[in-house]
Amino acid sequence: MAIKSIKARNFKSFKKLDMKLGDLNILIGANASGKSNFADIFKFLRDIENSSLNNAILEQEGFQNLRNIKAGLEEPLSLEVVSERELLILMAKMWKTIGIKIYETIYKCSITPLDREPGFQINEDSLRHKCKFYELGESIGDIKKTYGEGEIILSHIGERVNVEIKTDDGVPIDQGDIFPPKSWEYPSIDSILGSGIRFLNFSPSPSREVFGDIPIYDFNPSSTIKKRLTIVRGGLLEEDGRNLAMTLKSIMESEDGKRKLLNLVTYPLPFVEDLSVEQGYIDKAFLLNLREKYSERFLPAKLISGGTINVIALVVALYFEKQPLAIFEEPERGIHPYLISEVIDMMRDASENKQIIVTTHNPEMIRYAEKKDILLISRDEEGFSDICKPSEKERVKTFLKNGLRMEDLYVDSFLEM
Repeated sequence: MAIKSIKARNFKSFKKLDMKLGDLNILIGANASGKSNFADIFKFLRDIENSSLNNAILEQEGFQNLRNIKAGLEEPLSLEVVSERELLILMAKMWKTIGIKIYETIYKCSITPLDREPGFQINEDSLRHKCKFYELGESIGDIKKTYGEGEIILSHIGERVNVEIKTDDGVPIDQGDIFPPKSWEYPSIDSILGSGIRFLNFSPSPSREVFGDIPIYDFNPSSTIKKRLTIVRGGLLEEDGRNLAMTLKSIMESEDGKRKLLNLVTYPLPFVEDLSVEQGYIDKAFLLNLREKYSERFLPAKLISGGTINVIALVVALYFEKQPLAIFEEPERGIHPYLISEVIDMMRDASENKQIIVTTHNPEMIRYAEKKDILLISRDEEGFSDICKPSEKERVKTFLKNGLRMEDLYVDSFLEM
């Protein structure tokens, strides 16, 4: 699981957030309840990893736009994020290959405002990796010996990075194996996640695998996906789907890729017979084409329904993008209600390989989701956002036992009681 739990204090509309996440998480709530603010927690973590804590705060155009406006001057904004993403780092030492399996990563930060806005002070910025240590043979799966467990802890104070290692007796890792050794001072360092710090024989920072590429998809077929893309960009599917045609072209370059794509697309869209991507001769623009089983002629993207394109983009993001966590904002937008059950089925299937978070206020999404996967976000009497599992509320359990449906309770605002 990419993210096991999140604790947040005084982050935007949240005064106190303490929640655990599952493989599939359907976050429901009314307009202005705080769904986007919850997604912003992940944007903030991604900005920290890709830049720095200081720069991530500045991206908000001031600390005051990140911190809850009702918080007292001495109350910090803080985050604690626990990841169970397993990562393996190899280290050569004394003619041996040491395998370090990171099985839990905990990132913490705490920031308080200064007397004069928009200044702020970083009180804590730390990263803790819980590890198991092995001696490996000729292959990664060949474990010759299990040494024990331990922790590698990086903490940032001022311009100094402190590194600490705690291990069981007999683990052949010591302070000299870590870079920077024990502590390091360098003027450009202003956070742990965004510092690019390398340790254990200069291995890349493993936090990037967890926090660095969290996509927050918000597809817009009409204004972006249907347009001709003239700027060639490689890599991942854009969050608004603008490079969907180019991504599809890359997938369909192999027969297996195209076969898998069409099998997945035709599950919710059985009328689709074929997909193709053409490139303009003059402007070199990429454009998606689709052929229905009712016709031998391909239709260009501008004649394809927005819901159809949205479903194709969802298939690509769910099954062909490799990030361990993906967030979708209102993925049902433009999709006919009868298709939403298939969309939920795909998300449930894809969540076996990646963690998925969905924000929505559509009762049809609730109708087809499993009760355990539904999270409700709402505002309390003071205006603070709160997240709970409605299926665990005694009142809701009573309603459900008496034949009422979760989506009806949501529409009638009984879930928030």
